[in-house]
Amino acid sequence: MPTMSTQKLLGSTGWAEPAGYDEASVDRAFLRSGDELVIECTYEGRRYTATLRRTAADEFSGKYETRYDGHPFEGNASCRLFTSDGAKFVFGRWYEDDQYYLWWADLKVVEHFPDES
Repeated sequence: MPTMSTQKLLGSTGWAEPAGYDEASVDRAFLRSGDELVIECTYEGRRYTATLRRTAADEFSGKYETRYDGHPFEGNASCRLFTSDGAKFVFGRWYEDDQYYLWWADLKVVEHFPDES
């Protein structure tokens, strides 16, 4: 696999708590023809850093870290990475406070972050 250089990304992220959900196994599917993802964000004044590693093809899994009432807190997160020209989209699961959330990040490739000179 060729080595990729680091890409800088900006965008938005979100979470949703499903009221209820069902899961089913896919019995048949067809698909024919940088191994680390780090996402940092601030939500309700808390800084989150999710560090995910590639586990298979476009799937990533790992931990996020934040601080709550001055104490470190971490949880599990996983996602699938979708890629198109100049954009990345991740969609997955996020576990926090004994609750399961769906989460996503819609990202675009940028030359510099806004706080860089």
